[in-house]
Amino acid sequence: MLNSSEAAVNKGVLVRIRANYQNLSNAEREVSDFVSAHPEKVVHMSLIELARSAGVSDATALRFSRSIGFEGYNDMKMALVADLALPVDAIFEEINDKDDIPTLTKKVFKNNIQLLSDTFETLDLTTIIEAVETIKSVDHVYVFAVGTSGALADILHSRLFRLGIKSVAITDSYLQIMQVPMLSKNDALIAISRSGAPPTLYETVKIARKNGVKTIAITCGAHSLIADEAEISIVGVANEIRTEVIASPVTLISLIDALYVSLVMQDKILTVDNQRKIWEAMKVFRK
Repeated sequence: MLNSSEAAVNKGVLVRIRANYQNLSNAEREVSDFVSAHPEKVVHMSLIELARSAGVSDATALRFSRSIGFEGYNDMKMALVADLALPVDAIFEEINDKDDIPTLTKKVFKNNIQLLSDTFETLDLTTIIEAVETIKSVDHVYVFAVGTSGALADILHSRLFRLGIKSVAITDSYLQIMQVPMLSKNDALIAISRSGAPPTLYETVKIARKNGVKTIAITCGAHSLIADEAEISIVGVANEIRTEVIASPVTLISLIDALYVSLVMQDKILTVDNQRKIWEAMKVFRK
């Protein structure tokens, strides 16, 4: 069992800042921006010195340390020392008008690789285990998503039914609101959202949980409404090269893949049998 100091070192400050940045208050972002820009200075600073340098109160600087997952300022500094010993490349590079296509492609790939690395570093693996056990224990799985995450709901649904799991994907907000009161304690609701913020999706999770429905969130919003409301929250990292233009689904797809493969390995014989049945049914199209 790791003590708090060891756990702090295992998950670095810079990784945690990227994972939680969108959930920080404006004042906490002032601290995070200073730490990200001057990590070599911060390791030699007291809490009071960091607060003054970032232009915030001492309480805000301490709250920042806790908001990104550390018990206190000293734990954060220990992890920052480890970051400097094994530096993470600053590869969340801004795209610009002078970039040619090879450069743009390289930046996108480097960004996605870092997203997956950061997600694995911050991912609570017990949430995958709990989600697998929950899905196995229910009669039906309902996958809800809205907007750009809608396609991910269809992907998860298509993978679940290939395993013989009875599932339904609903990506219309009105249909979700109408469907959720009809769910029972033998059902599970999986809400997929990059931000974890859509109000109608949050309401469906809230209603479902109140009615005893098992709820799972797959999101990149670590402390979002949906993540906080769901019983199980599988959380990834969602930093983008330019967030107003690019909303990469790579993190959420990878979390879905991890969940799917984990379910596959629960009963490989059944999985193979289901795949054979699907292959046989598809013969009509091959003719």
